[in-house]
Amino acid sequence: MFRLITPWNHRQHSGLRWGAVINAFDEKHISKDDFADAVSVNRLVEMATRRARELKDGDYVNELPDTLKSATWQDYVSLKNGGATESEIAERLEQAESKREEQAAVAEARADEAANDDYIIVVNDKPIRAKARVRGRWWSVSEDVGAVYLIADQPGSSTIRNAKDAIKKIGGRFWNFEANPVADVNFDRPAWMVSTRYSVDELRKIIADAA
Repeated sequence: MFRLITPWNHRQHSGLRWGAVINAFDEKHISKDDFADAVSVNRLVEMATRRARELKDGDYVNELPDTLKSATWQDYVSLKNGGATESEIAERLEQAESKREEQAAVAEARADEAANDDYIIVVNDKPIRAKARVRGRWWSVSEDVGAVYLIADQPGSSTIRNAKDAIKKIGGRFWNFEANPVADVNFDRPAWMVSTRYSVDELRKIIADAA
C-alpha cells in the first residue's frame, strides 16, 4: 500500500487549496506514465503545487492580458474557474481604479509632503508591487494607488526610526525603497507604509508621542 501525497495531506502544502493549483500543469504534457506509480504521481503533485505557489506569489500576472495586469490573485482564480469573464473582471478593475483615484486625491489633499523638518508623509500615487530577498527570506509588497502613506525620515533625522514600534502597532510595514526600488514608484528611501484610513493628524500624534 502507498499513501498518495496531495496538497491537502502533505504538511509542506497544508495551507494550499485546490483553487491554487488551477492551471499548474499548463506547461507540462501529461501522459499515462505520470500515473504509473506512487512516486510518479507524487512527483506530479509536487510539481503542480510548486507551480501553484509561483503563480500565487505573483507570477499569475504574466499569464494575464495587458488589460488585466492589475487583477488580483482571486480574479485570476475566478477567471480560470469560469467564475468571471475577462470583460467582467476588466469592468470591475476599471471601477476600482476610478474609486482608488478618488481616494488617492482625498488622501493626497490631507497629506503634507513637508510634515515637518524631521520627516515626510506622502501618499503613494502609483501601485506598489514588489518582491525582494532580504536576509535569506523573500518579502513582498502589494498596495493599490492611494492605499498607504509613505513615512520616512529626512536626511539626518531619526524621528521615524525612533517611532517604529508605535508605527508597527497601527499596522505599519517597512520597505527599503532605496535598496529594493519599486517599478514606476518615484520614492528612493527607506519608509514605513501606513494605511490612509488614518488621518495625517493621527499619524503626527502617534509619531510625536513615540519619538
